[in-house]
Amino acid sequence: MNLEDFGKRIKDARKRRGFTQEVLAEKVDMAPTYISDIERGIKTPSLNTLVDLIKELEVSADYVLQGSLDSGKEHIYNDITQKLDILTPKQRRFIADFIDGYIKSLE
Repeated sequence: MNLEDFGKRIKDARKRRGFTQEVLAEKVDMAPTYISDIERGIKTPSLNTLVDLIKELEVSADYVLQGSLDSGKEHIYNDITQKLDILTPKQRRFIADFIDGYIKSLE
């Protein structure tokens, strides 16, 4: 597993949630320095800690582990969903219509 890539995805997810390292550390009951070490690829969280992190960060295990394991399509869905979340309803409708048009062009 590439710990630097893993840590970067944790950091990106934390920032998308608007959490500081201190806030995330408090939510998962660990030291902020441990969060920092994970994000820098210095430490690997235990399975229990990983589960706590993905719950608080509202990401999938596929997303944080992508590239580390043969993963399914969940990380792609998660990535798309996070991007759609920042759009207005009108913008999301435009994207949905665009996808419909693209799919029809493949037929």
